Amino acid sequence: MSFRKKVTLSTLAVSMAAATLAGIPLSNEGLAKQLGANVVSASSNLDIVKNKLERLYAELDLVDKSNLRALRSEIDSKIDLIAFESSSASLLAQTSKAGVSKETVFSLFKAVTTLTYDPSYENLVEIRKNTEYIDAAKKIGEAGGVDDLTVDDLANFLFGNKGIESQIVNILKNKSLKELTDLLNNSEARNKLLRDAYRSVLNTAVGNQSAADALNKLGITEDMIASTVTSVQKKLDPTIVKNAVLSLGFAYIQAVNIELPKDPGSSIPPSNGGGGGGSVTPPTTPAPSGSLQELLKFDASKLVEIVNDKATLKLNDADMIRLNEAIKAAAVNEKGEIILSIELGTVGASSLNAPLSKAIIEAAKSAGIDKIALTVNSLTFTLPISQFSGSINLFINKKDDAVISQISNLKLASDVYEFLFEVGGKQVTSFREPVTIRIPLRNVSVDQELLSVVKEVPDALQFHGGVLDGKFIVEQRDTLSTYAVVENKVKFKDLASVQSWAGRQIEVVAAKGAIEGKASGVFAPKDSVTRAEFAKMLIRSLNLENSYATESFTDVKDNDWFAPYVAAAVELGIINGRTSTKFAPHDKITRAEMATMIARAVNVTQNVTDEDNTDSILKQFADADKIGPAYKQAVAFAADKGLVVGSNGKFNPKKNATRAEAAVMIYRTMNYKK
Repeated sequence: MSFRKKVTLSTLAVSMAAATLAGIPLSNEGLAKQLGANVVSASSNLDIVKNKLERLYAELDLVDKSNLRALRSEIDSKIDLIAFESSSASLLAQTSKAGVSKETVFSLFKAVTTLTYDPSYENLVEIRKNTEYIDAAKKIGEAGGVDDLTVDDLANFLFGNKGIESQIVNILKNKSLKELTDLLNNSEARNKLLRDAYRSVLNTAVGNQSAADALNKLGITEDMIASTVTSVQKKLDPTIVKNAVLSLGFAYIQAVNIELPKDPGSSIPPSNGGGGGGSVTPPTTPAPSGSLQELLKFDASKLVEIVNDKATLKLNDADMIRLNEAIKAAAVNEKGEIILSIELGTVGASSLNAPLSKAIIEAAKSAGIDKIALTVNSLTFTLPISQFSGSINLFINKKDDAVISQISNLKLASDVYEFLFEVGGKQVTSFREPVTIRIPLRNVSVDQELLSVVKEVPDALQFHGGVLDGKFIVEQRDTLSTYAVVENKVKFKDLASVQSWAGRQIEVVAAKGAIEGKASGVFAPKDSVTRAEFAKMLIRSLNLENSYATESFTDVKDNDWFAPYVAAAVELGIINGRTSTKFAPHDKITRAEMATMIARAVNVTQNVTDEDNTDSILKQFADADKIGPAYKQAVAFAADKGLVVGSNGKFNPKKNATRAEAAVMIYRTMNYKK
């Protein structure tokens, strides 16, 4: 929000108190309505109302609007008819005497709270012309002896020039700074203020055929009003209410130009270190500025609190929303993936709790941010945020080396980390879009090509490979558990015949867990490869597992070892069935099929398209005419990039590939960079 001058603490107290009293329940009908309804009541001139609402809305910045949306969501999720009825039982008992149903009262309540998060002229008009509300006002009037009572009359009673709102402001103007500050922090004091103002308006307005007459005769007392306010507010998150209250309160000050005398005797210094007695700037952080790359690196090292070896990230919603809006403005013409990096620095604790509120997640999505990356002690956890609709919470626990060493004697090349994740307070162990972990390596002597990320499973380790990036291993995961990096030396006794051209490649691909032996120490390099086996090799080697992927082939059962790999490959478009219903998992795969799967996989992982000069590339093979039309473009790509090579001037597209050939192709694909 842009403030043209400093706001005194007394003005802040007034706005806070007025907004708290008028921001939530039916009896107060929403602060946003307050800002326009007194004009409606006095003159019914909707042009004036429209102008006032437009001025109000102009004073709401992006953070304010986010605060109001959060309040709307909070009310929608926690205040249904049953909750509303329990909060306003005494009030509803009186309105029912006039023949107004609790459903109608609740409907009006929901309509008014819409104004709270969207104070628009159109919403106000909808309330005023709603026949259900018009009929309810008339019934209340008739029950209280007032003819033709209207919705405007009720609004005038609450927000008119002599209504409850005006009475509250008059009372507050006579309060001392201390009393105003007490009101700011004391809900019971605010409710007493509401009771006093309600009673005062009743005493002065009764007898003039107004809403006061009808309400008085119906027996709607100040205690009923205050009780409804208190009960409803107790069901809502106080932080969300406070943020919305402050946003609307400040907007109200600016829109209607409330002026209160300064407090010359105030001992509270200005927040910016200058200025006159008691003035304070609004409690918000200035909008961040800088280039997009600068904005995408957020230093949160000072926002980490450590208690008993447990670190907690304490992000401020408003500051993060402002940051996201600045990113949105700076990324207008950005076409690539946008990742917001939250840097926690070096944290001297073995456990970290990093919560991100729903407001932060939604603001990031609105800003066009694709992923959020959290980095602590050089370990980075990156998550795609489009899959989340609520608050999230990441827990990272550094574990003892024994967690891995008691299972295997493989050399550890990193620390051991346990990852836990919650969405909306409930633990989640798998992801529709995989997360990425970037694990720092220890300073140990290892064969770096043989490093693999391992996942702890009951009494065993699963090998998931990973990509070496300097002193880090990067791995995508669709499930979470305890992970570490090890040097995985896998030895086979039967590689002599292929050692010169495939030995090292088999060793590396096996270390990554992408290919396994037929038995202990036996690789069987000349055996053929099935379609299911190659699907697993490719999916595992390129970290494309997806536990949410599905397929519908009649010859692939859910409990088949290859089912998740076939499903992932099919969902990504890497492989098709032999027919619409048959995958043929045990059929031997041809070289043309392997080249096609590899080309498609590279396109998925690196967004590389097939070659346009297919025919010229394939001229190098004497048997190019034997490559089926469906495979030609992919074979040309794979051959051009050196991922698949021919033999003696031929490609041999229909020949079944051997396990050694498959390992070499997988090795080249793993290491390909466009």
